Amino acid sequence: MKKEILLITGILFLLTSLYCYGQTKNETFNTYEEMHKVVVNNFREGKFEETIKVLNSHLEIFPEKLVANTYNLALCYGKLEMYKDGVNVLMNGIENDVWYNKWGFEGEFWKPYKELEEFQKFLKINDSKRFEAQKYSKPDMLIVKPEGFDENKEYPLFIALHGGGGTMEGFKELWKSELMLKEFIVVYLQSSQLISIDAYTWDDMDLANSEITDAYKKILNEYLIDTTDVIIGGFSAGGRASLATIAISNIPYSGFIILSPPMPEGFSSENAKDFKRKNIRGTIISNSKDPRFKDQRFMSELFKENGMQYQFIETPAIGHWFPENIDELIDQSIQFTRNN
Repeated sequence: MKKEILLITGILFLLTSLYCYGQTKNETFNTYEEMHKVVVNNFREGKFEETIKVLNSHLEIFPEKLVANTYNLALCYGKLEMYKDGVNVLMNGIENDVWYNKWGFEGEFWKPYKELEEFQKFLKINDSKRFEAQKYSKPDMLIVKPEGFDENKEYPLFIALHGGGGTMEGFKELWKSELMLKEFIVVYLQSSQLISIDAYTWDDMDLANSEITDAYKKILNEYLIDTTDVIIGGFSAGGRASLATIAISNIPYSGFIILSPPMPEGFSSENAKDFKRKNIRGTIISNSKDPRFKDQRFMSELFKENGMQYQFIETPAIGHWFPENIDELIDQSIQFTRNN
């Protein structure tokens, strides 16, 4: 993967807009956001020594950002081939009761680190901390009621699933539309499956289905739901979980809307036939730069061959992320789902 893509872990966010800031070497920033913009700018310009100075001087100022700052320090030390210093800063994080994204140390960049015995020790401790935290992790949900909500009225339901490395709060800001806000009870679900201290995914499909089903039952107990208009959807791993739960659950879904989904393991014509039998209407949204574009096209061909009502919306080639008009595409897809 390209060096910038190492930051897909959601820790460094180098894909955010860059701003040019003047910097005094010993400058102290009042907010993490101010510091972060300087870090991003320096990193992009290859000023790794300066980035290290900024980060080291703010470790105690922003203790709540210890994961991000120590991880970013390890990136900078790696760029300078100062691998032992990078390991030391990561171990500092471990010793201060944090742990790191399980996907954060994959790729070519980390190979020199992995040659160090100290780094292998760090990885084992990091994994053990994640496994321990997983024992106590529970699913969660965020319910957004439509404008002018009336508790005596039936509403359609939209179950929205974040991507790998996401949260329900973060996904709420990315996955919304006019129809969702006006007409639906929207349930943003958060998986219990941890990938970092504060980020989640949907890797275990049986567990994902169980948590989605439990949430659906809870919603039915608390709200009047039009069970003929239940849509599930999400981004990336959330899209895969959407397809998987349709295949194995008894929830009466009317359709799905998924963005850049990986293909569920073993997905076949039998799944497409089952979707057709259940009268599911679905939308896949993606683009040619998405790493799983071929698999997404393959699934759409299975839908076509088996007579399922579906649409494949190809957006500009932006890669594995949200198109600017995702709100419009969601509404268009909702209308398609309802066009029986």
